[in-house]
Amino acid sequence: MITKINLNSVACYKSLTTLETDKKVNIIYGLNGTGKSVLSDFLYNRSSSTFSNCSVDGLNNEDILVYNQSFIKDYFYEPDNLKGIFTLSKENREAEEKVRSAEQEITVLVAEKKKKTDAIETHNSDLATKKQNAVNKTWEIKTHYAGGDRVLEYCLSGLMGKKESIFNHLSGMTKPSQKPVKTTDQLKIEVEEIQGSAAQKHELLPTINFSAQQVESNQLFQKVIIGNENSTIAELIKKLENSDWVKKGLEYLPYEIKSDGELCPFCQEQTITKTLVENIQNYFDKTYENKISELKSLLFAYETGIDSLQKKEAYESNPFIIAKKDEFENLYNAVIKCLTSNKSQIAEKLKTPSRKASLAESTDTINAFNQFIENINKVITEHNKKIDNKDASLEVIKNQFWNIMRWYYDQTISAHQNDIDSIELKVKGLQKEITDIETKISDQESIVEEQLDKTVNIEEAIITWIPGNM
Repeated sequence: MITKINLNSVACYKSLTTLETDKKVNIIYGLNGTGKSVLSDFLYNRSSSTFSNCSVDGLNNEDILVYNQSFIKDYFYEPDNLKGIFTLSKENREAEEKVRSAEQEITVLVAEKKKKTDAIETHNSDLATKKQNAVNKTWEIKTHYAGGDRVLEYCLSGLMGKKESIFNHLSGMTKPSQKPVKTTDQLKIEVEEIQGSAAQKHELLPTINFSAQQVESNQLFQKVIIGNENSTIAELIKKLENSDWVKKGLEYLPYEIKSDGELCPFCQEQTITKTLVENIQNYFDKTYENKISELKSLLFAYETGIDSLQKKEAYESNPFIIAKKDEFENLYNAVIKCLTSNKSQIAEKLKTPSRKASLAESTDTINAFNQFIENINKVITEHNKKIDNKDASLEVIKNQFWNIMRWYYDQTISAHQNDIDSIELKVKGLQKEITDIETKISDQESIVEEQLDKTVNIEEAIITWIPGNM
């Protein structure tokens, strides 16, 4: 039986206060704040460090039963959602509180998970919007190249049913390492050439083979052609320094010379005698005439070579020449100009044999023209092959078309890929956070399950609580 209670240094008991009794039944009463609850708390939990300076005398291993707020708090648990319903037993109360705490944490975690899930949906929705914008952009290809008489429409075969088809096709392509050389306009022309109404094969164009080209290097043009220097009038003609003028004058003399002389074609005096004419004719001897004859032959050969050239009209109707008309005109005219100039030089040499003539080499000019024609012939050969292999040629053009489109729409495709990479990175981070949250939820659910397993039934709680069993 308790005979004495000492309270010291706790709550309102600042100094030692002693309660002594020899009665079995004692009633303690007083105003609020006088220490009644502190006394009952001490008896309820004497081992607490709060009551280290307090003591009880008279006990002989008896149990002390206390029914106060601390006891109610420990043994009667009232859930927040079930007012007026109590759980009996201290173990149940602790379990219920842990369950409630875990469920509250689960509620917070579920809300956080939903926030992350909503963020993923927002990102995916944003990506879908951006993709649709990209799809609409690439759909321009169908608008520009399909319908009506558009010759490149065949390139879009199988891709015009859905807008995504063209976008997916471009996305699956690798961007060309260099900007395509050809344009879609050039591809249109190539398709027309292969399967258009005017599609036809073309003959190769002839190059220039100038047969008189060797004339230009003849050394006779660099020689001064004069008459017989042993002639009695050679010295006079030499002083005049114009044998060509003298030779020309013979053309004006009559075939027969009168005995008393003929009028001079130059001074119009009757000074031309038969002897003088013979001397002049002797000056222009056979050697001279042979050289003149050779000059005439060279001129004839050169003129014949020029006349045998392909006329400009033989080239002008060819569509590949028409496509490069200015270049053709310049090169062809350069050849004709060079040859015509040389022809004039030869003719002038024939008129004035005593003067040297300088002929231009036509080799480079002709080679430049022939190289141009050979390049055109390569194009013609390729064109004819395309006509012969129409399907394969159209497939090549189709591939070239899509390479152009891939290059042109690279900004759209690359931007969308960047969007995918960026959003996937964000979504991946959010998914990891969701996984972490789900792990935490699972941990809290395990706590709930564990604590529910610890909850005792009412009968066990009553047996534990009744006096003598606590």
